[in-house]
Amino acid sequence: MKKIIFLLFLTLVAISAWKLERLLGLAAEPVLEEKLTSLFGMPVRFESLEVNPFTGWVKASGVQFLNQAEFSPGPHLDAEELEFHIDFPELYQEKHVLISNLLLT
Repeated sequence: MKKIIFLLFLTLVAISAWKLERLLGLAAEPVLEEKLTSLFGMPVRFESLEVNPFTGWVKASGVQFLNQAEFSPGPHLDAEELEFHIDFPELYQEKHVLISNLLLT
């Protein structure tokens, strides 16, 4: 009986951690879209964003950098998925962001 309760507890912890990544992504998504739109001078959109503040892992799905109206109608960049790692403590202390890994698919 104790093993079942322990396994249920571990499952609950794992689900909570996964939901935390998605909830943090939902909170960061509009801010990141606005900052990147301002930085690149073109609209940036995400389908979904997941953020793990403990490991620095970020996964962005359905990423589009859209062209401005006077340019071609298709997106400037259309990535199915971006995964990268950010050093969050450094992000809060410095004005630059160090991305140690970037995977484009």
